[in-house]
Amino acid sequence: PHSEIVKYYKETDLVVGLTPQGGIDKVILEGMASGSLVLTSNQACEKYFGSYSDKLVFKYGDPASLAEKIISLDRLSTDEKKAVSDFLIRSVSEHHDLKNLIIRTSQLYE
Repeated sequence: PHSEIVKYYKETDLVVGLTPQGGIDKVILEGMASGSLVLTSNQACEKYFGSYSDKLVFKYGDPASLAEKIISLDRLSTDEKKAVSDFLIRSVSEHHDLKNLIIRTSQLYE
């Protein structure tokens, strides 16, 4: 059930999105919000990953690129993984939090 999904995200080491370029994948946003490390092939996510985008975006349809990114993330120290996780939580909150969305939407009508 959807009510239990947060528990599963919090237990993961990594969330992988295999979507092509396009809209933002909800799974990636949920993974970010839960503090999971995320990997995606969707370059539209780069703006939400900041300086970590080179670590978190792999080439679409390229399993070797995905494997390389997984290995690279696995080799990060615990502190480095925490820094990425903390950044992703802040980023998703800043860009996709409902409160911030309402503020940005209302500003369009001012």
